[in-house]
Amino acid sequence: MSLLLPRLVVFEAGSPGARIAEAPSRRHLRQEEAAALVARSRASSGRGMPVAHCEPLSDARWAVGGQLDDVAIWRILGEDLLDRIGGHPAWLWTNRAWFDLERPATVKLSAPTALPLRQLLQRAAPALGGEDQTAKVLASLISALRTERPTALVVDRGVLLEASAAMRWLALAALTLLPPTVRRPLRISLGVQDPDPREVDLALSGSEPPGFTVVHADEPLEQGKDLVSYFIRNRLCEDDPEALEAAAWLFDGPGDRWGESVAALIRDGIPGTSEITPDQVHQDPEEAVQAFAARLQAGAGLTPEIVEELIEITLATLDPRPWQVLWRRPAVQRANAVRALLDRADRIRPGAALIRELCSIYPRGAPLDRWLPGLLGWLDRGAATSAVVSAIQTTLLEWPQSATGPIRAAVWSDVVASLVRLGLGEEAAEALVRSPVAAEIARDGSGRELVEAWATVPPPHRTCHGIEALVDMLYGAPNGDQAVAELFLHVQSDAEAAETLARAWVRHAAHAPSPDDPVLAAIRGTSTLGAWGQALAELPDPTTLQAALRSWAPDPRDPLRRAAGEGDQRSPRDPSPRPSPRPGGRSRSARERLVSVDVSDGVRPSTEAKLLAIAQTALSESRFPDQELASLAAGLAGQPETNRVWGWIALAAGAPGTWDDDTVDATVVAFCLEPPTDPQGEGIALQAARNLGASRAWEPLDHARWMVRLSLAPPGPLNQPLAKALLEGIGIRTDNTPFVAKMFMALLELPPDHPAINWMLELLIPSGWRGERLARLLRSIPSDRVPRQLRDAWAALSAAAGAH
Repeated sequence: MSLLLPRLVVFEAGSPGARIAEAPSRRHLRQEEAAALVARSRASSGRGMPVAHCEPLSDARWAVGGQLDDVAIWRILGEDLLDRIGGHPAWLWTNRAWFDLERPATVKLSAPTALPLRQLLQRAAPALGGEDQTAKVLASLISALRTERPTALVVDRGVLLEASAAMRWLALAALTLLPPTVRRPLRISLGVQDPDPREVDLALSGSEPPGFTVVHADEPLEQGKDLVSYFIRNRLCEDDPEALEAAAWLFDGPGDRWGESVAALIRDGIPGTSEITPDQVHQDPEEAVQAFAARLQAGAGLTPEIVEELIEITLATLDPRPWQVLWRRPAVQRANAVRALLDRADRIRPGAALIRELCSIYPRGAPLDRWLPGLLGWLDRGAATSAVVSAIQTTLLEWPQSATGPIRAAVWSDVVASLVRLGLGEEAAEALVRSPVAAEIARDGSGRELVEAWATVPPPHRTCHGIEALVDMLYGAPNGDQAVAELFLHVQSDAEAAETLARAWVRHAAHAPSPDDPVLAAIRGTSTLGAWGQALAELPDPTTLQAALRSWAPDPRDPLRRAAGEGDQRSPRDPSPRPSPRPGGRSRSARERLVSVDVSDGVRPSTEAKLLAIAQTALSESRFPDQELASLAAGLAGQPETNRVWGWIALAAGAPGTWDDDTVDATVVAFCLEPPTDPQGEGIALQAARNLGASRAWEPLDHARWMVRLSLAPPGPLNQPLAKALLEGIGIRTDNTPFVAKMFMALLELPPDHPAINWMLELLIPSGWRGERLARLLRSIPSDRVPRQLRDAWAALSAAAGAH
């Protein structure tokens, strides 16, 4: 069949001087349309590469362009011809004669013949590195196009230059995979360096164009949640392109009939696609996992047979992916599936990814009778210890049934014992002094269990820093003083450890001294009493010192008074932070030195410089809220010409309720207007923001308010970095995912264009939320809570997460 198609010829294409050299009659191409195509030719420089376009015109007509060097030729055809040339005007690209200036405009040329998908793949594959890579690229392209966002395939410039014909075949292969109603209106450009996402649906380019969902030909996206993408990749890798062509035609229709129909096929089980055999699990475990995960994702019911298949695949592969797709299933079904695996917990040694996924989908509130013993058994065998400890920690913090002191204390003692048996003494110590579970145990009044567990930690890991943290945790807790007194009995043979305990206790207890302090009672009569007195003498406020002595040593002849008098070596007028020598030679920590400074009478610039020099180290040693640090910073912030960072530290270190909202808002505005410009001040400010994010004293709504304050403050160089540091700090928390999810949902109550929401979307990945961690966060936020205006940004985050 031959066709005669009107053409428009543009000379000097790709330059400002582009002009019409030959034009069809206005009956075929209107004047304003010709001007628009000339403008497109003017802007469409391929910089030495062949360029091609498919653009719709009015009245169901198309303009198909081919451009090489400085000549562009456009062919005009009506939509009534599309079915005769393969269903899309891009098929004209298969015959170069349509874009050959040497062929007269009045000569009829052969209509292109639509080739089957198999032949298109054969012609495109060599340029992309083979059939498997071509399958991955096409699957990724279709997945991106199905989001209805402009999509760009980025190909090496050399490939576009040397194999431009192969790229045309690839574009036609993508069109062939699409149902007719989807492919027909698709606007395409090839070789254009800067395509416009408002005018192009699919671009093949040599660089990443802005505004497009980008697929890299050398590293295409994984198939993620899109079952159509999985189906395409599976059938192409199994050398069955004909099934894909048939599906495109059979499943054409309104809405997403294509996706729904493919999901139904997969759900029902297709041999080689979603139905697997026991032999396949062992011969090709990767393919088996992908197929079974796809079937679950398609909605296959969790019948006893399917659950048994899930367990067998997990036992054979330890792969978490089939479990990842269960998060939308009802809680009862998820619980039953996990419990079925736990029945055979002794047969597997799971990796960290599987444990994290099981913890993610096992419903909060589900029975613990198999869950905790299963986790403890894996820990005892040394399976992914960090992930197991994290899962147990999450359980003890978030499950209602475990929210009792005896259960928490007993289970956590077992955790510490297992870590010690495994030779992980440092991890055991961290579990006792850094874990939020330990803090909850202390608040439950079970501090003695923590002390008993501490005594089992190997001596090299029972550090003074750990003892200090343990005392900080136990002070103010029910029976905490009794627990610290017992801790002293364990450590008194180590002079340095005993003195550390005494100093840490005095730092807290001196502000509310009790005449019957059991810690002091345990220390009296030992050499550690001198360290207690010295700690008293180092208190920055003389009034606090005198009140403590009246309570603890009412008798003027009390040895404690002599110890306190002998320990006071400082001049009351000299506030410089000095290391205080101790028996054993250990100097005080940077935080201790910083908060011991008396700034009530002002500080000299040289003294402030010394304070700033140790502030960042002190912050890294501090856990917020830190009232002593907040008070010191507030005192420095109130003095003329001191560094502005002190005001920010005072805000961040203060406990909830320390500052009223007006004070907080005014300080944030002033700090963002005039932040420190020196690297030292910036580093201190960012460390304070991280500490604030990591603090367990604040609720998600509180941190959402911090994000709002920073986003609405006058623009400055530190606004976003502070917000990013806040998120980094939250990431340190063991409950980081549910915490940020609640924070996000609080922000989603604001208007969709609120800058705080945009900041959250922009800063999640830079602040460490990537891959499966980001995917878990996105899964924990109901999609119906995301406003329509934010769904593109949400989809981009999902793609960045690997579309898990």
